[in-house]
Amino acid sequence: MEKNNKLGLNFDDLQRMEETIVDFKIQAFHPYITFNLESLDIEYLKRLHAYLFGDLYEDAGTLSPYIKESDYPVINDKIKKVEDMIQYIEYVDDIEVIKDEIEDIIDMQIFHDGNNRTRKLFFKTMIEGFRHHNIKKYDELTELLSKKVRGLK
Repeated sequence: MEKNNKLGLNFDDLQRMEETIVDFKIQAFHPYITFNLESLDIEYLKRLHAYLFGDLYEDAGTLSPYIKESDYPVINDKIKKVEDMIQYIEYVDDIEVIKDEIEDIIDMQIFHDGNNRTRKLFFKTMIEGFRHHNIKKYDELTELLSKKVRGLK
């Protein structure tokens, strides 16, 4: 992320402030309250990024310059594919199929910086969605995503 910080802090102080604020926001985040479980798409990811980093950086919620508007449908399709697979999980024999699709989302570098922390909240939203919609294999999916979230720094 461009270090166009709103607070005018030096780099070291900004890093400490970012860690404190972002960690607090991740802990305080609840999808129902924060974004009311909106559609999970690239616009939602941008709102998550702005939520996490908006107090610190002018460009929070702005996509990486390497992401073009023509990439939006591809990203949204990847997210939708995971959502669809989860909705029909009882018909998917192997949860590894979903794991592979989730890996594709993890590999996307949508923002200049802060991708992992943004994905952490995104997956937290998905987990909450599983619970809310009584998704079959909830425990298995939650464990899978929780492992992914723990691996994100």
